[in-house]
This record gives sequence, structure tokens and C-alpha cells, in this order.
Amino acid sequence: MKKVTIISLLFLIINYTFSQTEGNRLSGLEEEVNFWMKKYNAVGLSVSVVENNSVVYSKGFGFRDLENVKPVNGNTVFPIASCTKAFTATLLGVLEGENKISLTNNPRTYIPKLKFNNSLMNEIITIEDLLSHKSGLGGVNGTLVLFPEENKLKALEKLQYIKPEGSVKESSIYSNIAYTVAGAIVEEVTEQSWETNIQNKLFNPLKMQN
Repeated sequence: MKKVTIISLLFLIINYTFSQTEGNRLSGLEEEVNFWMKKYNAVGLSVSVVENNSVVYSKGFGFRDLENVKPVNGNTVFPIASCTKAFTATLLGVLEGENKISLTNNPRTYIPKLKFNNSLMNEIITIEDLLSHKSGLGGVNGTLVLFPEENKLKALEKLQYIKPEGSVKESSIYSNIAYTVAGAIVEEVTEQSWETNIQNKLFNPLKMQN
């Protein structure tokens, strides 16, 4: 619910900002942000507007620490959580652009030892299915939470024992483990860690230093 609330709030802010005319696009933005923060009981957030590679607006709202009344500012660091999924998908897009993978291929093309729960899943799941949450894997019942494993390939060995939560391509079930598979593909193809790929292919070129 928190995830949906934050996404909804950001969508409303962005929609409001860019629906304005050229001369007053940011007029009333702060009032709008405060309105929606109150509506959703949001504790704190920061808003940045970037245009033509320049930050034209950046400001914090509310508190990063409500108990100690510490305000959010334009440089407050927030946990990015599932924004990492966008990073993973971007890496795979880069690799496809370099003709090193195809998003329509089966993950087992790049991780031959990978096994899903049944032969149908093994045959028809594609990387696209992983990225669009249509693999049927779902949340795999907290497996990675209860039995954490830093090595991705080791973690994925559990998949063959876990029944799917939906039908491949026919269901839409949010899946963290599907992105673990996607990240493992990046590592296998590049022979470098996911973290190294993120740093070298995204953070460094974009000067994302914080």
C-alpha cells in the first residue's frame, strides 16, 4: 500500500507540473505537494524537476526524522528499494543493444543450470516475462527472506522446489525473485557482478555519486 501511495503521489506531482503552461509550470507546485502529503499522511519527500539536463527545481517537504523533527531537503538520501528493478532492466536493455542478449530469449540460454518448478516454465519463460512480472513466480513465499543467500545462482537453486503463484504470461504477479534471475543473467553475460555493472554502466556515466 505504501508503494502505491508514493507512486500515486509522485504521478500527481509530475502530472501537475507538466500540465501547466510554459510561463507558470511551477506556480502552485508547493501547495499541491503539501495538499497531497496531507491527504496521504506522507511524512516526508523531496521533489526535483529536471529539464534539458538541468535541475530547475529541487526542494524537500516534511521530515526525514519525524521523532527528532529533522526536515527533508533537496539532498536527503532515501532508500530506493525497487527502483533497482529499473536499473536491472536498463542493464539488460544495454546488453541487448550490444547484441549480447535478447529479451525474448529464455533465461536458461544464459544460465543453463537454472531450473524452474516444471517443464512448461523451463520452456516458455522469457527475460521479458521476468521484467514484466509475468513469469508466474510471484513472491515465492518469502524464501529469500527466510533463507537469505548473497550468491544469486545459489539462491536461484531454490526455484525448482517452489510452485508458481500464477500462469506464465497469463498472470501479473509482482516478483522480486524474477529480478534476481534478471540480475543473475547480467552477471553471467558480463562476467562481472551486478553492482559493478550498475556502477560502470549507469552511475559513473550519469555522474550519480550519491
